[in-house]
Amino acid sequence: MTKDDCDFRDSNRSSIDNTLRKSSNGREYQLIYKVAPVYPAKAKAAGIAGNVVLKVGIGTDGTVKEAVATSGDPMLTQAAIDAVRQWRYQPPLLNSKSVEVDSTVTIEFHLHNRIQ
Repeated sequence: MTKDDCDFRDSNRSSIDNTLRKSSNGREYQLIYKVAPVYPAKAKAAGIAGNVVLKVGIGTDGTVKEAVATSGDPMLTQAAIDAVRQWRYQPPLLNSKSVEVDSTVTIEFHLHNRIQ
């Protein structure tokens, strides 16, 4: 029997403990807490897969203050946004002072057929 299964990854496939994200200025920020997106049932049933690219605003406390889709299938974008809004980063520093930064995150949604 064949069953659809899903897998999703952010653009950096390293573990949560050492994942770094690059900001628009090329600096990297450490992701310290990550929530995986839930694959939308309607998108999964329709066979929709692909990347969602988000512009992410990281606050001085490391929380995601804003997440806006810049590309991706509309059936997948909200799931990516909902997950990334829960992410936490090591607070970004500039000259030893916490600052707000913008970053880009890519979430990959994949469908797999597996025989069970």
